[in-house]
Amino acid sequence: MNTIVKEAPPFELNREWIAWLEENLALKVPAPAMEEAMKRRGCSQEAAHALIDGFSLRRRAEGQSVRLAKTRWLLDSLRSMQAPEGGVSVAERSVPEAGEFFTTFYSRNFPVVYRQALSPADLATQLDWERLNREFGALEVEVQEGRSARADYERQSTQLKSRTRLDSFLRRVREAGESNDFYMTANNSSANAALIEAAIQPAAVCPELLDGSMAHGRVFLWIGPRGTFTPAHHDLTNNLFLQVHGSKEFRLASSLALLDLDNDRHCYLASSLAETDRRRQAEGLPPLSSTVTLEAGDVLFIPLGWWHEVTGLSPSISLSATNFRARNDFCQSYSFTGPITG
Repeated sequence: MNTIVKEAPPFELNREWIAWLEENLALKVPAPAMEEAMKRRGCSQEAAHALIDGFSLRRRAEGQSVRLAKTRWLLDSLRSMQAPEGGVSVAERSVPEAGEFFTTFYSRNFPVVYRQALSPADLATQLDWERLNREFGALEVEVQEGRSARADYERQSTQLKSRTRLDSFLRRVREAGESNDFYMTANNSSANAALIEAAIQPAAVCPELLDGSMAHGRVFLWIGPRGTFTPAHHDLTNNLFLQVHGSKEFRLASSLALLDLDNDRHCYLASSLAETDRRRQAEGLPPLSSTVTLEAGDVLFIPLGWWHEVTGLSPSISLSATNFRARNDFCQSYSFTGPITG
């Protein structure tokens, strides 16, 4: 068992006592033994206990600070290897080839966009505006309503759920001009599962990369007007985003940028990625993000933890899916839904 380094001096909280405390803590002397030595030299038990606790906390904080600095160095180094020129350079391909996808992009946590690669080829026909209106218009669907009235609309999306007929909603989407007030998103997927199952065959979506046997409940529908905006956040799974009709702009930043972003709660940022890059530019620092535009027919892989914000450039219909032919259950071990501090 460790012993006291030396007899404690008469108690007075001075440099000599501070050195004594730090030396004993460094040697992992048991707290009760330290308390007894301090009491023999005139320190009350309450003061001894408080001092040992306080100095122990300081030692742990200093150790964490060094660990955090090393973590930052490692993440910055890895990020510079991802994008040597700064920002993000999303890979582009024309054909989703499973071997390359899972080896080069999925397992390495790096995004790729496949141009004009919707699969199956008739997906755009299955989700055609007119077909949805004609065959499913009478269905009651769930959407987010009243987003423009509150700044935290994405964080509080469960409070904005509203029911409407699909034909009425589609008409509003196409006639709205620019609006972020209403939007059908993945957060409405449970209520809209019947529509997804009826309108398309979820198990047939992008079979090159997705496992059709796990498609139920893991393929999501997005419908919204020009002007919809999804604030900066990261997902808890790997995601495949299929732009069926219309166009959207994605701004992406690496998962490795975690320590350089103001992640204040759960998976959200306090600032937009665009705002963050403007501040960095003013400080002479390289950007953390860059944009990629998806046109109708494009497919984007958004890796686990990658920060993104999304703007609707036109009325659009999109799908997202998480049923990859690889492990994607990381959300089950996620427990950081509250404030992010420290």
